[in-house]
Amino acid sequence: MAGKAAVAKKKAQKKAPPVAQRAPARQRSPVVEAVPPIAAVPAQPAAEATGAPSWATQTVQLRDLLPWSRNPRKINAQQSARLLDSFEEFGQVEVLAIGPNREVYNGHQRLKVLAEKHGLDYAVEARVCSRELSEKEREKLTIYLHKGAAGEFDLEMLLQEFNPAELNDWGMPDLNIPDVAATEWTGMPEFDGSPKSCGQVVVRFDTDEGMAQFAALVQQPVTKETVSIWFPPHERFAESAEQWSEDDDDES
Repeated sequence: MAGKAAVAKKKAQKKAPPVAQRAPARQRSPVVEAVPPIAAVPAQPAAEATGAPSWATQTVQLRDLLPWSRNPRKINAQQSARLLDSFEEFGQVEVLAIGPNREVYNGHQRLKVLAEKHGLDYAVEARVCSRELSEKEREKLTIYLHKGAAGEFDLEMLLQEFNPAELNDWGMPDLNIPDVAATEWTGMPEFDGSPKSCGQVVVRFDTDEGMAQFAALVQQPVTKETVSIWFPPHERFAESAEQWSEDDDDES
């Protein structure tokens, strides 16, 4: 019985249609979209900086500063000595002006003198520019700081209010002080310079009326040509003045 059953099962398997085996499902590859290449942007020239830069004060060492090879200013030994003397007497009144990369815009002579005296480790205060100046800006700034926008001395005021000998010692020998002895004193009477004065003042007048009032007050002639007077008047000088006036009348 077992044998007949095995045979029947085998026949049934032959009659049954074979089961179709499915091929494994193919996995779909992800779709990748092509990315176009980034177009190269042509290099643009750096735009010129506009507007005034800002400045900040910093302490820097002399060794970190870069002098300008085109600096048009120079200093001699006597001026260097005065510059160093000013530092020792008054300290650093003026700060150096430098760029963001420590290039020197103003202060080359101070840099030179201080480095020779104190060495490159010496520290100074500097005004640091917020941006690098162009060569043309450096040229213009140099002229502005030292000549074009620096003003000038009132020579008349200097001669009236300052001591000419001290001005010469401080570095102003070019005042063109007239040589009175050579120009104005020719033919004048000799005098020994006495009596000595105990002091002097400079009196300025706004109007001719003010000058006339002053002359009446001191009871002496005062004109626009008057250089000085004595008060009270000295008799000897009054006589000399009368003599000069008479000589002038004779020549006219």
